[in-house]
Amino acid sequence: MIPFLAAALDLNRLPLFPLGQVVATRGALDLLKQTQTEPDKLLALHVTGDWGDCDPEDVQTNVEALKHGAARRPI
Repeated sequence: MIPFLAAALDLNRLPLFPLGQVVATRGALDLLKQTQTEPDKLLALHVTGDWGDCDPEDVQTNVEALKHGAARRPI
């Protein structure tokens, strides 16, 4: 398990894929700061397949990518 995500993950939800290199734009970092949002919690949701409210096609694309080892869409 990825150490910095361990505390944010629900123990019943394991990562579905390795994150690889995580980057953010200055605008994204500013918004995280303004909203007092912790990026590790957002990453934990993403890596465990909780993609929130998004296009069903994007969800299906990611599910298929996980099944076949292809690239996932950043949603």
